[in-house]
Amino acid sequence: MHPRVARLVAHFESQRDFFEGARLYRQRYGHRISAILREEGLPPELAHLPLIESAFSPHAVSPAGAVGLWQLVAGTGRRYGLRIDRYVDERRDPVKSTRAAAKYLKDLHAMFGDWHLSLAAYNSGEHAIAQLLVRHPSFTYWDLRQRGYLCAETADFVPKFLAAAQIAESPEAHGFSAVTEEPLRYDIVRVKRSLSLATVAVLSGTSASTIKELNPALHRGIVPPRGYALRVPKGAKRAFRTAYAALDRPIPPRRRTHGVTVGRLAEAQAPTRSAHRGG
Repeated sequence: MHPRVARLVAHFESQRDFFEGARLYRQRYGHRISAILREEGLPPELAHLPLIESAFSPHAVSPAGAVGLWQLVAGTGRRYGLRIDRYVDERRDPVKSTRAAAKYLKDLHAMFGDWHLSLAAYNSGEHAIAQLLVRHPSFTYWDLRQRGYLCAETADFVPKFLAAAQIAESPEAHGFSAVTEEPLRYDIVRVKRSLSLATVAVLSGTSASTIKELNPALHRGIVPPRGYALRVPKGAKRAFRTAYAALDRPIPPRRRTHGVTVGRLAEAQAPTRSAHRGG
């Protein structure tokens, strides 16, 4: 328990609105975040990192342009396979961004061999920490912090994480109620052309807000022109497919009727007298 960590624990205990506000997002995404970290062989405590990065909000944006639960900048997001363009920003996708962040954290730990240094590198960039260690190869994160070699944000980043993780691991010991995680449940459907998310909601038999919540990466509220793999509520896949197929089915042309009587029709079809007699 570093003294700064102890002070931050006391500070966070007083920030009830902050922790309660993060509870809803934690309930929605915590289960999948933990599952991905296990698959990648990472410490389970890292599931608390979005608490200090974004309060578990997929829509969080930093002044430096970092986006999403894991506050990834565009370059890092693309490096780890996230799509970021005018229609899609997968840094906002809780599942895909977690997979990218997990791979990044795994690479950082392979580079530095220490989680405190790895987290510092996650915050400031691996090159900044690597350059410091070239000059001070035996230093730990706490050595770098104590000697003032880290910027203020990075100097407090690891203590904030450790303090937040302590509270999140034992919320009742710090005056908070325990969080019951409810897995985010959904089906995947492939849409091959552009649609508004409002239309997707109608085809799925749900609300536009639900579709937007399930697909936060589609930040313009539409499916990209070449399509996208969408999330719809669990159990809505069949209804969506049926309605979507009907939407793409061509409408047959209407048969026109002009109220022509049988007599007039026969008269119209009969040859003229002059034509019959050759003039």
